[in-house]
Amino acid sequence: CESPELGRLRDMKFSDFPVCSTCEHSSYCGVCAGLSVIENDGDLFGPNTTGCRTAAAMVAAWVVQGKAARPLKELLRELPRYGEALAVLG
Repeated sequence: CESPELGRLRDMKFSDFPVCSTCEHSSYCGVCAGLSVIENDGDLFGPNTTGCRTAAAMVAAWVVQGKAARPLKELLRELPRYGEALAVLG
């Protein structure tokens, strides 16, 4: 017999993450529901710092390679956890 909670976890889709699924940098991060639970007071579907930091690093690399159409800080402001992401870059 499967619990409803386990069934919900198994049925999760990226679209279930409201902030992450609408972030234009989501293709650069790794969404982790486990980290989201820890960082967002039990909210399984909130953004997590690690995912945003990964996205920030990827976007920064994109900028350094000259493939970005906009300045880095402008791109990073669009990340759900902008402050934490920017801290990675110093």
